[in-house]
Amino acid sequence: MRYYQKRMELALIISVLFIPLKVNAKENNAILFSYSSSQHQVAQIGQQLYRALQQQQWKKAEELLLEYQQLPLHETLLIDYAKALLAQTKGDFLNAEFYYQQQLKKKADFIPAQTGLIQLYFHLREYKKAQLQLNQLSNVVDLPKDIIQSIEFYKVKLASYFQGQRFYQLSFFYDDNINHAPDLAEQVVSQSIQRKVTLRGAKPIVSTGLAHYFSFYQPVAIYSHHTFSSYTYARYVDYHSHRSANFFALYTQLGYRYQKPLYQWSITPYYEIKKTPTQYEYQAWG
Repeated sequence: MRYYQKRMELALIISVLFIPLKVNAKENNAILFSYSSSQHQVAQIGQQLYRALQQQQWKKAEELLLEYQQLPLHETLLIDYAKALLAQTKGDFLNAEFYYQQQLKKKADFIPAQTGLIQLYFHLREYKKAQLQLNQLSNVVDLPKDIIQSIEFYKVKLASYFQGQRFYQLSFFYDDNINHAPDLAEQVVSQSIQRKVTLRGAKPIVSTGLAHYFSFYQPVAIYSHHTFSSYTYARYVDYHSHRSANFFALYTQLGYRYQKPLYQWSITPYYEIKKTPTQYEYQAWG
């Protein structure tokens, strides 16, 4: 009897120990299933939102964004990315820049935010900011091949806004009328018994020669929309057989430009001269 009594006590202890564990296991499984289901829903809607943004389906993206940001497990980076793109399409560039910056505060090497900012600054013609952002993106390691190609493309594009352009050309020419003569046939202006007046144009002078041309352009981006620039060109024409017709021309200007996406305002004072070996042909400024 004592043997069977001990067996029953042992069975009771085992049942007391293991039955609560089975109940807890069921509860844990329910919680895990619920969490997994929520994660799947967030991932699914997030993918749909990202796809709509990439396909530029802005109305659909707005609807998905409202739904996605109400889910408890949403990703704030995706929300800020969607808000930045949607603001940019509506012309709300201040908010677009704000949401791009918010993404980079949370994840400094978030490539979509960096490329988005570069494209935004190009659109706004804020090339100084675009250059700074491009330099930051270049410092990211293990970039995809297409991103590296985009960086090189934008670097080449930016070069024209910051680097000076110098050009020199030497050319040989043949001119069959360097004195701009009309070469008119002799014409009778008036005639009487004692006198006849005729008119005849000068004959054209033919010559070969060398022409030297040099130009220089240098932009200086001060900040954002403000740019200073200087531009100069000089031309010297040397005739081999009629040196008295040689001339030197010079044009120079300084410029200031304030530029926005839809308009630009500029002022460019200039000075220009043309000079032959014996005299100034003209001077101009304005």
